[in-house]
Amino acid sequence: MKSVWYKLAALILPLALVLAGCGVRIQRLTLPSQLVLSRGVSQTLTPGYETEGEEDPDRVAEAAQALELVWTSSDEGVARVDAAGQVTAVGAGDAEISVTDAAGRLQAATRVHVTVPPTGISAPKTLTLAVNGSASQPLGAAVQPADATDVRPVYESSDPTVATVDEAGTVTAVGVGQCTITTSLASALPATAETAFLCAQTRVSVIRQMEEIRLDNTEGILTVGSRYTIGATVLPADTTNPALTWQSSDPAVATVDETGTVTAAGVGQCTLTVSNTAGDVSASYALTVRPLSCSYCGGTGHTSTVCPVKAAEEQAAAQAAAAQQPAQAPQETAVQAPQPEQPADTGEEDPLVTNPWGITLHQSEWDEIYRTSGARPEDCFSMFSGIDWTQDPSCATNGQLGAKG
Repeated sequence: MKSVWYKLAALILPLALVLAGCGVRIQRLTLPSQLVLSRGVSQTLTPGYETEGEEDPDRVAEAAQALELVWTSSDEGVARVDAAGQVTAVGAGDAEISVTDAAGRLQAATRVHVTVPPTGISAPKTLTLAVNGSASQPLGAAVQPADATDVRPVYESSDPTVATVDEAGTVTAVGVGQCTITTSLASALPATAETAFLCAQTRVSVIRQMEEIRLDNTEGILTVGSRYTIGATVLPADTTNPALTWQSSDPAVATVDETGTVTAAGVGQCTLTVSNTAGDVSASYALTVRPLSCSYCGGTGHTSTVCPVKAAEEQAAAQAAAAQQPAQAPQETAVQAPQPEQPADTGEEDPLVTNPWGITLHQSEWDEIYRTSGARPEDCFSMFSGIDWTQDPSCATNGQLGAKG
């Protein structure tokens, strides 16, 4: 018996098992052993016909047209088949497509494998890890569509001294820095033009995260209008991002700027909070703002520097002191009068004494002038330098000396 294959048209008319009058008997139906289709693709199956002996092709075709064929699928969720033998791939998987004659005496089957080709790879653009925190994390890359078949992602790190990646896509921090994780596809099927260059890249940053913020004080007291800068230290010292953010729970009581400088605005209490940019590390400062008070009078709203009570008392004291002092005539800058020269001791009991202006009197006479006038010698001498001393009440009795001239 020799097999003869004949391809039929897409539409096959109902046929009988044996063509009466033709003398051709079809012994067996045949189909390809396997059919591979991508989801959404259709293909028509054409059975082959085997006869007892070598027959004329035209007579075999006539016998085939007399057959009534029935097509079925074992899983229509994977592949469907219509009455003409056209198979349509529906979903990933395997199904069996069978064809039989109406009498059930002839049958054939083929395995249909439906694939879902990948269209892309999704992966995060960036990933941040910390050597002193979350040091490992799944990359989260995925093949698109999710039910793509016969492919799997593979990973590679551009710098394993910064971060490594295993076969499952878990990225582990090694050292502070940056690197790139590339995700591509490994396929069990030959690569096509559409799948050969599918890949995605993720920029990985490995940091040393902030662990603690220490303040120089955790509480304090300010008066309205005063300022104070809170000292904050970040640990560890080589934290990758040491930036801090300050916030006041009540700006009506106190405000705080980006440097930690606090300005007391109103009486009350508030909490000043400093945190890192991620918001997972913070510290607090409890602040009490008191009213401005005067250490002189005990009043509020001012200090002793501008105390009205103190100013008034100081003014009254100055006026009282001025009233107790006699008025003084304006004086020129005094010229130090030279002391009179004393003549050499002559042994006389009452020696003659000549002053710098050439006036010579006995010492007893000079003594009498000083005694009766109540003036000191320098007082009278100074008057010779620019004042008519005879007009000075302290030297009024010194008229015998004559006017300055």
